Amino acid sequence: SDISQLRQTFEELEINTGKVRIVDGWGLLLRYSFGGDEAPINYTVESAGSDGEFSGLLDHPIEGEYIITHFEEDIIWSKGRFIQYPIGAQTSGGGQ
Repeated sequence: SDISQLRQTFEELEINTGKVRIVDGWGLLLRYSFGGDEAPINYTVESAGSDGEFSGLLDHPIEGEYIITHFEEDIIWSKGRFIQYPIGAQTSGGGQ
């Protein structure tokens, strides 16, 4: 997906494209994806974490959400909510 398709998708979902970021808090490129039968509703924005390696969802959800505890783990936002995100104190070096 290119940036113009992404911008159009976000505009259709009434997401302010002026606030869409290209990089995460570590200055690394975010990964945007969308598609499938539910496009444009089916979209995902991912930060690869401090290590810059995209590793996807953890394999232990807590009530349908994935809580990360290490800076290296991915942060994932999809369909208008965070599905994998940090909570509490974070550490380095733990990874998945």
